[in-house]
Amino acid sequence: MYFVSRAHFWQVRCTAFHEAGHAIAAERLGIPFESVFLNYRADEKTGFDGMQLGQVVRDVEKSSFAGKIEEAKRQVVQMLAGPHAETLAYPGLDPDLRPDTSDVKDAFSMLQFALCSFIEQEGAANFDPNEVAAKWSQMVRIFNECNREAIALIRENSAFIGKAATELLSRAKSTGLKGVLSRDELGLYLQ
Repeated sequence: MYFVSRAHFWQVRCTAFHEAGHAIAAERLGIPFESVFLNYRADEKTGFDGMQLGQVVRDVEKSSFAGKIEEAKRQVVQMLAGPHAETLAYPGLDPDLRPDTSDVKDAFSMLQFALCSFIEQEGAANFDPNEVAAKWSQMVRIFNECNREAIALIRENSAFIGKAATELLSRAKSTGLKGVLSRDELGLYLQ
């Protein structure tokens, strides 16, 4: 793999740990997924083309969690595990939990579907603003609870995440573009 600078390698390494964190969390929480991958393309002229992508490949429809808060909470913990796993790559780094990041947006959206499906069931005419405010407060409490659980999960599994991230980086380097670990391969790191 062509690394243009230390900053470039830093980004790739953070992404590898981020995605390994999602994958290990999914495995530990019993969330089905197919594989995890790290994809990074570098261009020798421009340095890098901005295409940095890692993903835990799964098939989840957030609307399927309407009214199913415990299932949604597992998904939220898994989503928040990625940003926290980045701190394993570079201790001292603060996890990126800004509201505009995709993991945080997806986590809030998942909780919204799980908690606020009552609005659709009741219909807009019967909707009580106090009930909506109470649900919002509940969603924030649950989000914070899930965040604490994600931090604990990352700490407990830091060695496994490090091994998986290192393997993703190694495979990306050997192919020049993409490193992939199947769920079965990832399971070997957890033994």
